[in-house]
Amino acid sequence: MKNTITILAYVLILVALVAMPAWAGSTCLELIGDVDGLSLVPPGKKLFDLDNMAPGDRVTATIMIHNHYSRSYHLWLKATDHTAGKPDLLKQLQLTVTYKGKEIYDGPAAGFAKKSVYLGRVWPGEDGELIATVELPGSKTGNDFQGVNASVKWVFTAQTASGPPWEPPEEPPEEPPAEEHPVEEPPVEPPEEEPPVGETPEEIEPPPVEEVPLSPLDELEMPKTGEEAPYPYYLLGGLAILAGVSLAGPRKRR
Repeated sequence: MKNTITILAYVLILVALVAMPAWAGSTCLELIGDVDGLSLVPPGKKLFDLDNMAPGDRVTATIMIHNHYSRSYHLWLKATDHTAGKPDLLKQLQLTVTYKGKEIYDGPAAGFAKKSVYLGRVWPGEDGELIATVELPGSKTGNDFQGVNASVKWVFTAQTASGPPWEPPEEPPEEPPAEEHPVEEPPVEPPEEEPPVGETPEEIEPPPVEEVPLSPLDELEMPKTGEEAPYPYYLLGGLAILAGVSLAGPRKRR
């Protein structure tokens, strides 16, 4: 089931007293939608109420639209021309209308909103600004418009569907920041334990010295003084020392 709320606005336009759409006040009016429907604040005001508007003048008025209802509503605007006689002043007046910063009409006032213009959906708590500017062209306005009057009616219709009240969407919960895992450092091998102070380190037994059997004297040539050095003996002694070092190394690591 749908609810239709209608508010009517009447405007009288004269050459010396120009009035335009009556759903907003002389400078700024408010169109409020609430549980009781649409209401104009202050009531009975005209959008334009100008004395002595001369050709070439331009006037701007603002209409604030609010939704104080718990549900959203769709808003339409339609203008009805009640002008009688010629020349038609509404065709002479130039009208520009913007809503929420977007231009929705620019042309003669007589051509605006002959069919319902959909202004959009107004959500609970939402505000919209409609700005109307009217201009009386100087180069195209002659003396034949003096004393001419015109009237126009703007009809605003708000329509909302029955259902549960509108609720704003929930904001997604903030995700906790990702935990930073510390970079694992490679394990450090402890240095070899040194013996406590005061304790005598384990003695390393020297390797046994290999006994080199000596050949009988008659089988060896005795070294000659001042000639050849005894290299074989030096070599055997060096091998014995190296063998002792290689054997002592592993025992020290225990």
